[in-house]
Amino acid sequence: MSIAAPMRADTPSGKTRAIRLDMIGDGEAVLTLDGGDGIFLFDRDMLEQLARHAGDLAARTDLRAIYIRGTGGSTWCGGADLEAFGELTGQDAVRDVVAAGQTAFSAWASLPVPTVALLDGAALGGGFELALACTRRTASESARVALPEVMLGIIPAWGGCTRLTRLVGAVRALEAVTTGRTYNAVRALRAGMVDSVVPRALLLEEGRRLARGAAKKPRIAATHRLLAATGPGRLLLRTQARKKVLAATSGHYPAPLAAIDVITAQHGLTIASGLELERRTIAPLATGAVARSLLRVFKMTRPSARPDILRSAHADPTPACVGIVGAGIMGGAIARLLCAKGIAVRLVDPSDDALVRVRKALADDLDRKSRSGDLGRPEARRRLLLLAVSTTPSGLSGADLVIEAVPERADLKRDVLATLAASIGPSTIVASNTSSFPVRDLAAWFPDPTRLVGLHFFNPVDKLPLVEIIRGAGTSDAAVRSAAKVAMELGKTPIVVGDGPGFLVNRLFTPYLRAACTSVLDGTPMKRIDDAVETWGLAMGPFRMMDMIGLDVLDDVGRNLATRGLEGSHPLLTALLARGFKGRKTGRGFYVWKGNAPTPNPALPELAGRPTTESPAAVAARLLDVLATEARAAIADGTV
Repeated sequence: MSIAAPMRADTPSGKTRAIRLDMIGDGEAVLTLDGGDGIFLFDRDMLEQLARHAGDLAARTDLRAIYIRGTGGSTWCGGADLEAFGELTGQDAVRDVVAAGQTAFSAWASLPVPTVALLDGAALGGGFELALACTRRTASESARVALPEVMLGIIPAWGGCTRLTRLVGAVRALEAVTTGRTYNAVRALRAGMVDSVVPRALLLEEGRRLARGAAKKPRIAATHRLLAATGPGRLLLRTQARKKVLAATSGHYPAPLAAIDVITAQHGLTIASGLELERRTIAPLATGAVARSLLRVFKMTRPSARPDILRSAHADPTPACVGIVGAGIMGGAIARLLCAKGIAVRLVDPSDDALVRVRKALADDLDRKSRSGDLGRPEARRRLLLLAVSTTPSGLSGADLVIEAVPERADLKRDVLATLAASIGPSTIVASNTSSFPVRDLAAWFPDPTRLVGLHFFNPVDKLPLVEIIRGAGTSDAAVRSAAKVAMELGKTPIVVGDGPGFLVNRLFTPYLRAACTSVLDGTPMKRIDDAVETWGLAMGPFRMMDMIGLDVLDDVGRNLATRGLEGSHPLLTALLARGFKGRKTGRGFYVWKGNAPTPNPALPELAGRPTTESPAAVAARLLDVLATEARAAIADGTV
């Protein structure tokens, strides 16, 4: 079963999804997964249709090959209908749905003639599990495959664990299933998940070639086979995989650990026994609190749960060109991400050195993608050419949207907005990457407030998915949609927030980070605080977070927020800044950063209080209560 947006919830009612069966030549049949008005997903009806088609095809004696394809959109098959899956309340009901999927896919896998999956677009979860039930798989250059079920607190149980392990070996199956990683076509080919990669127009021809060929033996490295074939080897695999998962999750997520047990138990099992193990394992996971919570988060963040203005932005055209003023850490990172997504960028900064650094960083990014197979070299060269740089704003007149990404200083923002007013077109939207200046204040420096909006990215830009869209008093719907469209094109999750002090994220985290600093002055060791918060479940403790953001950046934000009714920079932070410590970028902040293993800054004990004996659980509860209290207040006053 899989992560995907249910068609019935997210697409207009009209043409319904169906599985079509057509004869295309002498002894050849094609099964088409038709999503109707949306993504093709499996519910009970679609599983029954698949099983009926498999039964009909099995009874025929005139077939030489069967192909299964999508309808050519961005998604070949999105897997299971999560609306139906989410309504299951008991383990028996879960096992029943899982058994229905396994029965349909096993009927397909048992067909007496070659079956070839013609993958074009994303085959996710149950979609890829159906492809695994085929004899062979060929993929277009735009295909992607994934078994992302652990992200919803469950495991692939329509044969994903069982069949993938037999196809690529336990080592690669563990990597794919426990991470939920998405593989592009080239990576999938290297991993043995697909048999070939061809241009979209040649998929059927390649499918015929594969159907004529002999069945391919699984391509599993000899060392991987040896590990899976012996008891000590499987124990080693299981131990190492658990160690990786626990390091990444702190034990908060049971699904990856359960997947390890299922995959490492496959050796010596029949397919039927492997499927039965999947059924037994998924039932308690799917009905547990973690899966329920993850499903709720997923539903809250899917397109149908967005405000109307964001849903309408999704259908807006992609901007042809985005201007950016400021080639520092944030502006440079935004420019690189836009170019990597295929959007032209005009980057402006008075410093030639800064512009050169961004161009080199983009070239390095694209080169890595080329070498890894994520991007062809011709396309990498094309995307590098999407970046135009200049020390003057003269080229910004043709941009659809211009992002102001200069540091959080009033004088800089005032000058940039005044310059943009004289340099851009009459309909160009200006989006400020402000983290603390209200849009209503920025509007005083720009002649048309309707075209001014906040667009707050978070550092590191390439990793953090959230983007705040800040609507000022005069901001138009068009400006909000334009900013949101850019965020969506970058794969971000935009949220529209009010124009109050700190917007949403800084409003939440400022009191939280201050409370953490106060705890150090009161005697709680800094590393104990970080470890306690990370053990609770956050990806990063407050002090590691501050070092990653930059203490100077936090100080600028704090000073600005202090003028707007919030508490500003904490004395502990300003004391470290006074000694020249700015965080990871300078090698020292709350931590000393050498390699990937930061150690507490030895200067910190001089500033801290006498050590206390507060338990890690109490530390985490106290700090997270600060976050929760502020979040409730933000909801109550309409900030979000």
